[in-house]
Amino acid sequence: GDMSSAKVSRIAMWNGDTSFATAVANPPAANDNWVQIPTMETPLPTLGQNVDGSQIANNRGIKSQDYATTEDCALNFSTLWHTGTAALDDGGAALDTNPNWTFMEEALESFHAAAVATSGPGTTLAAGGTTSIPKLTSGTGVNVGDCLGICASNQSVADNMDVVFVTALSGVDATVDIAVASAAAGNLVYSAFNVAPVLGEAMPYLYLNVERSGRSWLLGPGRINGLKWTFTPGGLLKADWSYVGDRWAAGVTPTTIYNQARSYFTGAPIKCVGGGVWINGTRTRIANASVQFNVKHEPIVASSDSTSGSQTNNGRAGWELTEMGISGDFEEYALDARFTTHMKDRTLMPLKFVWTVGTTNQTKARGTIALYVPQAQVWVEESTINGQVSQKTKWEAVDLTAAQVTAGITKPYYFAFLGGAAAPY
Repeated sequence: GDMSSAKVSRIAMWNGDTSFATAVANPPAANDNWVQIPTMETPLPTLGQNVDGSQIANNRGIKSQDYATTEDCALNFSTLWHTGTAALDDGGAALDTNPNWTFMEEALESFHAAAVATSGPGTTLAAGGTTSIPKLTSGTGVNVGDCLGICASNQSVADNMDVVFVTALSGVDATVDIAVASAAAGNLVYSAFNVAPVLGEAMPYLYLNVERSGRSWLLGPGRINGLKWTFTPGGLLKADWSYVGDRWAAGVTPTTIYNQARSYFTGAPIKCVGGGVWINGTRTRIANASVQFNVKHEPIVASSDSTSGSQTNNGRAGWELTEMGISGDFEEYALDARFTTHMKDRTLMPLKFVWTVGTTNQTKARGTIALYVPQAQVWVEESTINGQVSQKTKWEAVDLTAAQVTAGITKPYYFAFLGGAAAPY
């Protein structure tokens, strides 16, 4: 067989398949728009050939041969979270060209069964607002659940940006989850790439092309069905992804390929230092954390029979997102209220995670990741941090209050990324 260094590896994704009808027999071509995934290490795919091994009667007591039925494939891989090179619009004061592509956008769309979109044009703050309900100069394109970066009009100022989520919107009056430091007129309002899970068919369908030391495999059509974040002090934000597909074949050698991390998202990866975790509205120091995005995809049974259509060897017509949720854990210093109020009395609480790169408003607007969980229930265990009594808090998102739903909050979580790049295709 071919010999090559074990470190020679490249994984790319293609998301041009808006219908599950495309089969591996008619795969994406080498010159289609492939996007390279900056995977950590060199993962190998799992290739599955399912069989029917039913015993056929014979008078010799010998096992019957099996028959091939369906195929399947999978790939688990990890990435860091690379930041953008440009900030989204802030109402005309931006020094950057408005980006229209965010890191791992195709994978996020597949996982959430939703398009990754910006919150519309950025704006500024108008006079008359409060720190809890800032008044926008324009509310066009802003929706409940969107993330906004609000900061002073001087983009070079350090440690000045408030990353907030809109929890209610009345015209240009935007109620936010955490009060901003200043609601002064003229403050900049950066928009973000926002995504949340959507019940229904999980399109687009992705193909992955895996090249590894002289071998290659084409996986798909399929989708991202797992995502987990891990935070460690002093480390980088790590994302673990899971992909599953229906079929596999020999890979291609992409001739049109866009390297996200090296050519587009060239900012420093997000570090788990200097970020913020707001627990029940209070910024809290934590030692470590993990977040598991609990989105469930179910197969859609093919409507065509075994002699027609393109689903002849898998019995599926696609997948649909049927459940959405999120859970996680973090270690924090001891706090009695976490035991009494939130575990014993089962009082719910909101959570927000914000991790950023850079010190100025503009650099933060190019590289900030944020997650908002409107309602969470918790379980608490005794733990230690540096020999001191602490606690490990486990949390899980639950259904929303009537007031939240009326205001427009309808998801177990809202994910946002400030900053991006210009899409190459």
